[in-house]
Amino acid sequence: MKHIHFTKRLVLAVCAFAFLATGCINEDLDQCYKLRLRVLNAAGVDITRNSRSEDATIYVFDENGKYLESVTMTYNQITEMQEIKLKTPYKEGMKLSFLAWGNALGAANTVNIYESQNLNDFKLELASKEDGVGATKVELFGGTEAIVTAEGNLRQDEWIEIEPKAGTITMATYNLQRYLARAGISDKEFKLRLNETKGGLGSEATPLNAEATLAQDGRWDIPKSDAYSGLDFTANEWVSPEIEDFAIASTGLTALIRTADGNVLDDDMLDYVDENPIEIAPENDAFVLFEWGDDGVYIGTRVIVRPWGYVEDPIEF
Repeated sequence: MKHIHFTKRLVLAVCAFAFLATGCINEDLDQCYKLRLRVLNAAGVDITRNSRSEDATIYVFDENGKYLESVTMTYNQITEMQEIKLKTPYKEGMKLSFLAWGNALGAANTVNIYESQNLNDFKLELASKEDGVGATKVELFGGTEAIVTAEGNLRQDEWIEIEPKAGTITMATYNLQRYLARAGISDKEFKLRLNETKGGLGSEATPLNAEATLAQDGRWDIPKSDAYSGLDFTANEWVSPEIEDFAIASTGLTALIRTADGNVLDDDMLDYVDENPIEIAPENDAFVLFEWGDDGVYIGTRVIVRPWGYVEDPIEF
């Protein structure tokens, strides 16, 4: 019997220690507040249960921006809204700052994450490629939050929210082969470029101030004729490889095509002033069309921005 009593006391002690280790020291279990992650779409609607963020990395900092710890979450943990369990019980009244990336782990080889001992030095950048930075194949999310603790716990249920930071970009030519024939150009390899884009996200989960050039590869193909009404794609054009190329949201972009040796394809493109600004917006696809006339003379760049979910509807030019 003494052995049984000892075992019961040991079990109770272990349970009590485990209870304290969770960071909840209130007698009322209803006051054990939780820290959780919420995923929003571009309109601010909660999509956590059907999250497009497959993973999340959450960094914790003190009030001076000093790095303390990090927590990673899987897709199931995100969609089930599981508690973000910090490893350290923090002091009462301590102000914590959180920086969260969504899908950064799933963007391996196309995104570089720079970590440091100071919040201001944390950033996420698109990986560099020839003559610029490339797009990523996954949608990027990000967010920040500031929280004050009470007796080492939360003062209330708290949420760290992440939202989409990237949109898709699609580029194509129209009558390019007519221009090549007119100009006597035999070069068949080109580079699609957008100048003044954002190459990554900074410590506030906002686009970096530094401007970059978005470099997209392409191929000769005939764009889907049912997607672009009013255009007769009867010959192969130089087009983006996929619509699922995600780029950081940017505005005021300048589009150019370069030849394989890096020169601007058509000098007239430099003299053309685009009346429509080019913008990459979260949850939107920017379709950029470089257009030449039937005589091979450069007409200009057309830009159509459409919300996702409407990509099969005709683009009216």
